[in-house]
Amino acid sequence: GINAEYMGFNACSWDYSHYPANVLGLITLVYAPGWAILCLHHDWMFRHIRTLGVTATDWMSVHA
Repeated sequence: GINAEYMGFNACSWDYSHYPANVLGLITLVYAPGWAILCLHHDWMFRHIRTLGVTATDWMSVHA
């Protein structure tokens, strides 16, 4: 697709050129609702974890 040439490489792991509402085959608005839901879920999880008082340092010390 056009995205491989656009990125300057001769290979790309995705090609959305066959989807409607795509931008140079690099992105497509078809997946926008799913990404929006994932972002909201991530935001909710982050806020929930912060209320528990867990920090990145705490997590790293347990999982190192």
